[in-house]
Amino acid sequence: MKNSFIFILIFFLPLCLWAQEAPVNLIREVNSSAPDSVKRDRFAELFEYYQFSNPDSASYYTNLGIKVFTEHKYDIGIAYLTSLLGDLDAAQGRIALARKRHADALELFKVNNYKRGIAMAHNGLGITEGRKGNYDSATMHFMIALQTYEEIHDQKGIMLTYLKLGVVNDISNQLDKSLEYYSKSLELANKQPISNTLVNLYNNIGVIHAKKGDLKSALNYFKIAYEKSDKPQFAEANITSLTNLGLAYDGLGDQKLALMYFNKALTITKDRHLPDQYTRVVLGIATIESRTNPDVAMLHLVDALDTVKKIGQRVLESEIYGQMIEIYKKEGNYKEAFNLSEIRNEIDDSLYSLSKTKEMANLESAYQIQQYNEQLKELELQHKSNVMQRNVVITIAVGLLIVILVLAYSYKRTIRLNKQLSKREEELKQSNNVKDRLFSIIGHDLRGPVGNIPVLLQLINDPNTTEEDKSYLMNTLIGHSKVSLETLDKLLMWGKSQIKGSGFNPVTFNATPYLQNNLQLIKSIADQKNITVTNTVSGDLSVNGDPTHFDFIVRNLISNAVKFTYKGGAVVINAERNSLQGTVVFSVKDNGVGIDKEKQSALFQPFGISTMGTANEKGTSMGLMLCKEFIVENGGRIWVESEQGKGSTFFFSLKSA
Repeated sequence: MKNSFIFILIFFLPLCLWAQEAPVNLIREVNSSAPDSVKRDRFAELFEYYQFSNPDSASYYTNLGIKVFTEHKYDIGIAYLTSLLGDLDAAQGRIALARKRHADALELFKVNNYKRGIAMAHNGLGITEGRKGNYDSATMHFMIALQTYEEIHDQKGIMLTYLKLGVVNDISNQLDKSLEYYSKSLELANKQPISNTLVNLYNNIGVIHAKKGDLKSALNYFKIAYEKSDKPQFAEANITSLTNLGLAYDGLGDQKLALMYFNKALTITKDRHLPDQYTRVVLGIATIESRTNPDVAMLHLVDALDTVKKIGQRVLESEIYGQMIEIYKKEGNYKEAFNLSEIRNEIDDSLYSLSKTKEMANLESAYQIQQYNEQLKELELQHKSNVMQRNVVITIAVGLLIVILVLAYSYKRTIRLNKQLSKREEELKQSNNVKDRLFSIIGHDLRGPVGNIPVLLQLINDPNTTEEDKSYLMNTLIGHSKVSLETLDKLLMWGKSQIKGSGFNPVTFNATPYLQNNLQLIKSIADQKNITVTNTVSGDLSVNGDPTHFDFIVRNLISNAVKFTYKGGAVVINAERNSLQGTVVFSVKDNGVGIDKEKQSALFQPFGISTMGTANEKGTSMGLMLCKEFIVENGGRIWVESEQGKGSTFFFSLKSA
């Protein structure tokens, strides 16, 4: 049973899920002269009535309410209905839009100090963060919501937030803590009419039993959930129950019943236009079909892949590729299996955590500290021995002069030892800092390409691999090797810059020869892509700095510009003097793919995710990090101006000569 599957379904829950009166009465009230606060509640009830049975109607009435409250300048009503639309967007896979709606609602609620609304918006933000896999951030929003609901004694809000906290602990494998939250939520839910919340609580408790290996008990809870949710207004909870029954019967070996429940769930997800749930149901069906009908399973997976790409669910995309790879392996189609494994590796790299690398570095640090402590003990013992020798000499020595000489000698030796200890401690700290960063770079940038080389060699050496496949795999191996070599070169240059004694040698030099040399180096690559590279820098321009650093910076920025520019594009290199600041500002401009605003802030940070060029050129993600370090060391700064789809301009400054 997949924890993330259950977790994401629970996050779809709206804030209120109770059976409503007939919509005719509600429509009559929203058209009446009732106060805005009453109309707000009626519009919310219309939304809840239609949310699962007819999402278009739910959206229509909610937008109508926002229009009415905008005319009345009733901010709380606008914010309340905006947050409900965020719930609808999240359920239908529009995560970015859902997050914006909840954030806008939160600002309006805060301005009006409406605490119930503040808690509601935080719960909505927790849902969107959970859908994106940001569980720590989701927990933070849920805890703020819980505290706010407790302040105003909102039992329904407390119940729903307990449920969400139970899910977070479920994901973290804190099963007892999860059951504690679920039990608190169930106690409150049982005091209300049957709701989606009550159904999902039975589902979640069943999941906990399944995790503990008791599938029969889990099945009983899933059956209760299914029976209670077999009504149109509980459609989404019903999908959860059906899918859980399918997973449980599959685990118990009854594939026929499993497929029956999966197909029931699939029909509902199609009718309700719920892409996320649809994908997870398809994954369950594909898992069963892959055992006997791999071709049918592959058709399901291709359909699911198309859906998750549209809604941007990277975690689900990785799961789908994983199932496809296993099917290709069973069929002996190693070429396709390898191609998909590369795509999956890139997705996993974007989600990859460096915790293992850091843990490794911490272990080595602990080992070095232990060595340092042992050396310190040896020096202390040696010092004690010196003191004893000094005392013996004092006792035996005849004459004040000998005593003074011995004391002076011991004193100087002690000072020297203390200085050596302090120096050694500082060196160890610096060594640990360099080592930590080296480990992280190696774990991030070398892990992918180097990890694939043994797989490639194994496939090349496989007697079943055709010559055509061997040629393709050999070209791929060459590409991985080049990327690894480029990473090592940059890693060595960075490491050299970190080692004491190597480093910064500023002089006054002419920039033109370095620019021309790098333009010549990149010419063949630019010609292959039919890219025009223009250098408008004056031939007599001189700057003050380290020429080796300048050469590296220019080479990386020009190479990046060519890499991310489409065929037939243009790259322009320019430089302008700033006499007021005494600097020269260089720029490298392209009209390529551009960079979105969210990624720009992380461009120069250590160990960013590498991006493929317009001709599928592979990168290492280290170049811009090194550029920034070298520019800062030369007393300058680096920044970027970019718009996605319209190109980028990288600027950096150096001291004018």
